Amino acid sequence: MKSIYFTILTVLICSVNYGQKLNYGLKGGMNVSNTKFTVLDNGESSARDFENRISYFISGFVEYFPKTKSNKPISIQTELQFSKQGYSYNRSSETGFVFQLDQMNLPLTLKKPILNDLSIVGGVYLGYVTSSNEKYQGRKYKQNEYFNFDNGLLVGGEYSFDFGLLLDFRYMYGLKNMSDFKSPESNIEHEYKNRVFQFGLGYRF
Repeated sequence: MKSIYFTILTVLICSVNYGQKLNYGLKGGMNVSNTKFTVLDNGESSARDFENRISYFISGFVEYFPKTKSNKPISIQTELQFSKQGYSYNRSSETGFVFQLDQMNLPLTLKKPILNDLSIVGGVYLGYVTSSNEKYQGRKYKQNEYFNFDNGLLVGGEYSFDFGLLLDFRYMYGLKNMSDFKSPESNIEHEYKNRVFQFGLGYRF
């Protein structure tokens, strides 16, 4: 993964110096987040299923267009994003709770037009956890059993209008285990990996 990040950052730097065009804009929308949660008990693993957390994200982005003769050039986009993620459990009942894992994400993506104003998007992201809380019966309880750094892959699509408006969809697939929970007495560990669908509306200036 480190080599992928280095390659994309190198291309971004070259694009700033030699690119033909630079766009920037703002974006926000809905998050539908969950987790791949696994309990490791004495070497055996079992998955836990939770419900989605519905929340939001906001971001600003810069898009670079390297020099090319193609009429459908691949562009490179970097983005700074605040994303409210996590999951819920028994959300509709009195004993339900919502786990809130809020992050600052840095997506680095390549975008390729495939049909008129429709493009496919793919890349990687880096994340930093700004807060981790459990919300139960209207009260928040801070959780400290999670690492601060995240990384993963993303894929999606974007539709752009001529006047600057854009619609996009992404799926973020976390690769890093975010959970720091380990119980030496019972040999139990937790693994937590982010899974996030994003539906965004933005404007390119």
